[in-house]
Amino acid sequence: MEIKVSGKLILVFPSGTRYRPWDPASKRGVREIDSYIKAFDYMCPVAINGEVLHVHQGDMMEDPVSKDLVLLTAGPVRSCAAFRDQCRAEAEAAGIADKKQAVADALMGLLEEMHLQAEEERQKLKAGPLGADPRFDGLPGGGVAGVEGPQGGADNLKGLERGGLPLR
Repeated sequence: MEIKVSGKLILVFPSGTRYRPWDPASKRGVREIDSYIKAFDYMCPVAINGEVLHVHQGDMMEDPVSKDLVLLTAGPVRSCAAFRDQCRAEAEAAGIADKKQAVADALMGLLEEMHLQAEEERQKLKAGPLGADPRFDGLPGGGVAGVEGPQGGADNLKGLERGGLPLR
């Protein structure tokens, strides 16, 4: 827990994996996320919309990479204790025995809501002026790219800022 008190941010993916449409269980949060929430004072949920690494059945190392508009949406900073207490109280009232899983499920529900709202905005961006930008010709879904695949990273984001494209 040294990182917790060092001022660093910790990013945790509560499902432990990427969603696989053929495996509904991959969309469920792992119950251990409750321990992370319990250990920290504050959290900020982040939704990631867009797909630069396409999931397929088989080895992850063979997942195809493409360009796409990737939209990162940060939700409000929340008290971990308040979020956890509310989830556990709601689970108790509903007769749910596994309170840890109830916290994970509530977090996944929150992230799903954020994802759906952001996806609507992302599709509008892809259909709008960014979609006509010639720098992104040949890209799937209207030809927009906000972030490249694994080789792009933070340097690519800096390049987009210099290029005058909005980052949200």
